[in-house]
Amino acid sequence: MEAKQDSTESIPAGAGFEHARLVDDLVRVEVRLYTLLDARLRADHGHGLGRLDLLRTVAEVPDCRVSDVVRRLGITVGAASKAVDRQVRDGLVRRHANPEDGRSSFLEPPGQGGRCWTRCSPRSTARRPWC
Repeated sequence: MEAKQDSTESIPAGAGFEHARLVDDLVRVEVRLYTLLDARLRADHGHGLGRLDLLRTVAEVPDCRVSDVVRRLGITVGAASKAVDRQVRDGLVRRHANPEDGRSSFLEPPGQGGRCWTRCSPRSTARRPWC
């Protein structure tokens, strides 16, 4: 498959070149904001935005499973499983057996993961903005 030369190729026909520029500008702003926020979180808390998004999902979704992470973050099952495995390894997330289905497990933030999310959450940083 050939790479697209111009962003207008990804915009529906008839939408006009100005719409393509707007979409491009919005994507650039989103990438810059994500990069800025990620760098600030890493500097302040030692964890990036991707890791904290997963931790927030585990903290906020009752009886969270990998499939909940997939749906909430819009990532693949493989990516979610690997990300969860890394957080389990680092002590930020704990798995425990689903008593109704032995093939799946629930995810929860143990003490360290819960404290990490509490420290980094927007509620606790309201008086000192992230960026």
